[in-house]
Amino acid sequence: MFSVEFIVRGVPLSAQSSGKSRQQWPRTVAEAAAKEWRDTPTDSRPLKAVILYCSNSPSDLDADNIAKPILDALKQVVYEDDRQIRQVLIRIWENIASARMERPSKVLLRALKVIHKYRDFVYVRMSDQLDLSEMPQ
Repeated sequence: MFSVEFIVRGVPLSAQSSGKSRQQWPRTVAEAAAKEWRDTPTDSRPLKAVILYCSNSPSDLDADNIAKPILDALKQVVYEDDRQIRQVLIRIWENIASARMERPSKVLLRALKVIHKYRDFVYVRMSDQLDLSEMPQ
């Protein structure tokens, strides 16, 4: 089984962004991933990405524009080719102080207890555990 999860502090950058921060955000994501994934990029297996942007205030970011820079930043760090991504779950979670969830991972739980009090963050989990239960029959 393949799985890696990590936190990136700050507000995610949209694929529509411009300027210096557009170049810095992917590096920040790649560095956070590399701290947790110390192996070579996984090859041909199909992968699922979970991206959760947690904020204590309303956001005007589009979920699809958040995902692209993150997934691009993970190429050649966590996986070889973005064609491996077969499922993406994206959520913008505003007002996380009132959030409820079942069995959050230790990484996400720690971030919810510590980081969100001071700033926004993005939780990312990559795994080969595809979940097709929500697909239309």
